[in-house]
Amino acid sequence: MPLAMLFPALRAWSQDRAASVAMGYFLAASRRLRQGVASFFGASVWAGILLWGAASVCFVAVHAVLWSPRPGSQKAFCYLITAVLMAVPPFGIVGWAHPIRAAGVLFPGWGWWGLAATATGLLVMTTKAWPVAAIALADAWARLFGLPRVTVFNL
Repeated sequence: MPLAMLFPALRAWSQDRAASVAMGYFLAASRRLRQGVASFFGASVWAGILLWGAASVCFVAVHAVLWSPRPGSQKAFCYLITAVLMAVPPFGIVGWAHPIRAAGVLFPGWGWWGLAATATGLLVMTTKAWPVAAIALADAWARLFGLPRVTVFNL
């Protein structure tokens, strides 16, 4: 799940309207939806495929419409609006693949501070300072699993 934090950077780097990046991310993140719908509702797998497709179209449409080709703060602001829209209904209903979900994994026990740190990291991933955010988030993940800390400078 913490690798989902790379999605905003990939979206920001895309030269097209980010639809292909968003579609690839969402289809991969929700790949088990087809079988889950079929099992839960006792329906055929086609019902799951239809729900998977409809949810994917909603997710991709929001990301494609709110993509900005301009670098810097405008790109980060457009991602902020997209992230908020994908977190609240009606689009939030299909937001189960939202990268903000990594907050609970990266910062367990931090509560709202962990959510704010994750949201800030996601926004910074859309700017030229993305390496700083990536290193900070990798360090948080390394601490969680007791791995050696990520160090850039030996101070």
